[in-house]
Amino acid sequence: MQIEHVTKPVKLRRWVVVLLAAAMCLKAGMVQANEQINLGFSRSIVGGVNENDALAVIKVWATELMVSENYFVNVRPKIYGDAGEMKTALQQNLVDFICFNTNEFFDFAHLLDQEKFVFPVYEGSMTEGYLLVIRKNSPIETLEDLKGRSLIFSKNARTALSFIWLDVELARAGLPVTEHFFNRVKPAGKVSDALLPIFFGKEDACLVTRRGFGIMAELNPQISHQLKFLAASKGYIPGFLAFRKNYRSKIKEVILNRIGLWGQTFAGHQILTIFQTDGLVPKPSGVLGPTMALIKEHRHLFSHGNKLSRPAFKAKADAPSERK
Repeated sequence: MQIEHVTKPVKLRRWVVVLLAAAMCLKAGMVQANEQINLGFSRSIVGGVNENDALAVIKVWATELMVSENYFVNVRPKIYGDAGEMKTALQQNLVDFICFNTNEFFDFAHLLDQEKFVFPVYEGSMTEGYLLVIRKNSPIETLEDLKGRSLIFSKNARTALSFIWLDVELARAGLPVTEHFFNRVKPAGKVSDALLPIFFGKEDACLVTRRGFGIMAELNPQISHQLKFLAASKGYIPGFLAFRKNYRSKIKEVILNRIGLWGQTFAGHQILTIFQTDGLVPKPSGVLGPTMALIKEHRHLFSHGNKLSRPAFKAKADAPSERK
C-alpha cells in the first residue's frame, strides 16, 4: 500500500519480520481449529507494495484480529486486481471478508452483507476530506481559472475518491472532466511531494487530503500562510471492509467482537501503524450516505451505458463549490 508520510517510512520487510514473530507467539499453545477464512484485499488498497510482503502482513493482520483463547483460524489471503475480480470471487464464494475502496463497492454491493461493515478510523474519524490547493498570491480565483493549468495530486488509498469529488465539482461549474480540463495532471506519492511544488510556484494546483495538509502545515506554518483552498470537500469514506452475503461462520462473530480491542495488542498496534489507521469499527451501512450520494452523482454525470466514461463535456452548475 502507498501511504502518505511526512517522514521516511519504515521498511515493510522489517515490519513483516516483527509481525511474523508476534504471530508465532500468539499461535503457541493454541488449539488448531478447522475453521478457515478467505480474506481479500483490493490492489487499490494495498498499492505498490510487493505482493508477497503484503500477503505476509495481511496474514499476520488477520491472525491477530481473529485469534481468541483456544481458537485459531486458518487465514487464506489474496490480493485482487480490480472490482471485476472481486465480484467474481464473491459470486463464487471464494472470498469471505474483503477490503476495497468505496468506488469499487458499487460494482458488487449486492453480494455483501449490508447489516454490518467495518470501517478504518483515522484520528477519530471514518471520513477523509479533500482540498484543491493554490498559492495565495496566485491570479487564480475560480475553478474556471485553472483551465489549461497543471494539477499534481497525492495518490494513496485515502485519496481514492479525490478525483471523483473534483470531477463533480468541475461538472457543477459547467467545466470539463479533470483530465481534459487541466493541461497536465501528475501523481505524487507523498503529500509533501504534492504541496511543495505549489508552495514554490512550480505547479498551479494540487489535490490533497485535509489531514495531509494539516500535518504539513503543523510542521511548516508557512504552508498555511502561503497556500489557500480553492475548493474543499465534505468528509467521505474512502474504503472499508465487508463480509460476503450469506457468510455464516463463528469467525464472523470473533472478528466483530474483537475488532475494538485490536489496537491494544503489540502486533495489532504495529499493523494499524503500517496501514496508517488508528482502529477499526463496525457500523451499519447507513453511514455511507454522503459518500454514496457523491459516487452516484459522478456515475450519473459520466456513465455511458454500463461502462464509466470521462468525456470533456459541459454540465449546468447545480450546486456551488464548498469553499474556504
